[in-house]
Amino acid sequence: MKPFLPVQIDTKKIAVQSRRLPRRKINKTVGLLARGKYVLVNTYEIGEGGMLIDSPLALIEGQKVVLTVRIPNILHGVVMSKVIYIVEPNGDVTTHRYGIEFDKIEFDIKRKIRNFVASGSIETTR
Repeated sequence: MKPFLPVQIDTKKIAVQSRRLPRRKINKTVGLLARGKYVLVNTYEIGEGGMLIDSPLALIEGQKVVLTVRIPNILHGVVMSKVIYIVEPNGDVTTHRYGIEFDKIEFDIKRKIRNFVASGSIETTR
C-alpha cells in the first residue's frame, strides 16, 4: 500500500498525491539557493526523491533551486532541485511549505538518503 500525501490545490480543494518513495520525518536546517539568494530553511521530511521545507523566500511551482544538505556522520551534498508543490499555511502550520523534488542527484548521495530513511532512527537534532 502506498502512503498518500495531501496536496493543497487552492484554498477550498485538496487533492491526494501518491508517493513513490518513502519519506522520514526530520528536523534539520539546510541551505537553499533560489534566485541568487542563499538562506537557511527548516526541513520536515526527507526521502530519496525530495524533501519538504519551509522558506522565508516566496517560491513558485517549477522553480529551480539548489539545496545544501548536511546530516552529520551521514550525508553532505549539494543537490539541484525544483519546487513541485506548495502547502499554504493553515492550522498549526504558520508558514508556506514547499515540496522539493531532487533533479540532479549523485548516486552516492541518493544511496545515503535511502539508507538514512530506511534506518528509521528518530534522531532529529539540529
